Amino acid sequence: MSCGARGENARVESRAFRFFFALILFVLPSMGVSQTITEYAVATPAPTDLYGITKGPDGAVWFGESRTAKIGRVAPDGSITEFPTGQGHPPYQLAAGPDGNIWFADGGSIGRMTTAGQVTYFRGASDGMGGFGNPEDITAGPEGALWYADGVGRIGKITTGGVVTVFPLTPSQHVGAYPYTIAAGPDGNLWFTDADNQEIERMTPTGTVTDFPVTGFRPYDITAGPDGAMWFTIQAGGGSGSGGIGRITTTGEVRTFPLNSSTFSISAGPDGNLWFTNLSDQIGRITLDGAITWIPVLSASAAPWAITTGADGNLWFTETAANKIGRLQPGGTGAPLCVADSHTLCLNNNRFAVTASFQQAPNGASVQATAVPLTADTGYFWFFDASNIELVTKVLNGCTSNDAYWVFAAGLTNVGVNLAVMDMQSGVLMKTYENPIGTPFAPIQDTSAFRTCP
Repeated sequence: MSCGARGENARVESRAFRFFFALILFVLPSMGVSQTITEYAVATPAPTDLYGITKGPDGAVWFGESRTAKIGRVAPDGSITEFPTGQGHPPYQLAAGPDGNIWFADGGSIGRMTTAGQVTYFRGASDGMGGFGNPEDITAGPEGALWYADGVGRIGKITTGGVVTVFPLTPSQHVGAYPYTIAAGPDGNLWFTDADNQEIERMTPTGTVTDFPVTGFRPYDITAGPDGAMWFTIQAGGGSGSGGIGRITTTGEVRTFPLNSSTFSISAGPDGNLWFTNLSDQIGRITLDGAITWIPVLSASAAPWAITTGADGNLWFTETAANKIGRLQPGGTGAPLCVADSHTLCLNNNRFAVTASFQQAPNGASVQATAVPLTADTGYFWFFDASNIELVTKVLNGCTSNDAYWVFAAGLTNVGVNLAVMDMQSGVLMKTYENPIGTPFAPIQDTSAFRTCP
């Protein structure tokens, strides 16, 4: 048996153990919360091992069927389409790429799937280290690339064209440790978890790693929160013996919220809270100050595994044991609100989602800009380098002046730019602003952008 095969089998055994362990843990009683859950059955018969799920670039939600080597697409109306990946490797975790495709880590390679279901695999044979190790998590990150956590003590970067760069962890970062999950942070860096060494680690795009101990806890999944910090789930079995939720600032200040059960996947929600799974019959919600609410799912022994916020402003999650996809509409949140990520600014009380893309040549690729928040109403984008600001924008509430929300922007560039502003509260109304290639960016002062007050 090859080392890769041994690694993949070990991952499957580890997942099976975690699944069994989580199911027998004591679960906190549910607390009532206004919400609506709908479930959609996957056509392929169980067991399919539904693990990863992500918001797609096409308004749908995409998920992985690890055992049956398929990737599924859930439309906003709940209809499901399944696409075979073309080989036996299981698609564990998925991410929407800046190129409009779905990227996935399958434990032996990195795959790219178009929204039509066409698959390309990248083996990484040119990285000088024997190809990929055991990649299981992947995220869209800085420099317009995809970044993945490799289970053999490495973090990897792959461009949308398939060029691989590997960053081995040095002895001070515990060679042989298992970096499992990875996410892009609001600071332009990559953040990943190391459960074996009870650490959260931060890596710059050039490969400089900083360790932050979370002694007594085993961090698992990690995501950027709505408060500019990173939030992570905790598996039981650390020094404290408890699971829970953790929060770490971009400077390394850690706070934990212990629970007596393991937690697995976590995602920023449309309501300004964090939502998480613990493989029970419930979905958890934690506010920024640590208040936790449990919401029961419909199917008994559903075992929710992964969770994400969809383009429709709902929470979507995989039910590993029930072989279903669940949709949760958070109660009391009104219409969908913005969810910030590395390419999205959420401005004016998270009501407006602002994104930008740039193009250098008429026939060149359109690349998503990287978003950096400044204040509740203002943020900026960089295109080529984090130290080189290209576009500053803000959305103001002018309802008392002229019954409209205002959009202002100023650019320090002459490349082609598409600035998109979406009012998530008014039925997802969007306005776009274009700057032609080779033209200095003209200031935008649109004081009648959205007549959607209040």
